[in-house]
Amino acid sequence: MTINLFLINTCVQSLLLWIGMMLIKERRFRSDVVLDFMFYQGQLQTQVIILLGLFTSLMRSSGAGEKVFSIFDRNDSLA
Repeated sequence: MTINLFLINTCVQSLLLWIGMMLIKERRFRSDVVLDFMFYQGQLQTQVIILLGLFTSLMRSSGAGEKVFSIFDRNDSLA
């Protein structure tokens, strides 16, 4: 999963850099605006990855809790 995220991040960053370069060449944006956008996008991407990690942990915990409660229910039916 880490390799996939790294590849996705690299592809997104490369695409944004290429688009930014084209916009600078066409004089539609200044280089400082593109650079600022790249920094903000990097921060946003980091936060999204953290949220996805938390969601994954929540799903794992939910599955573990379901298994524990099913064991409790099985023990109650035996008693």
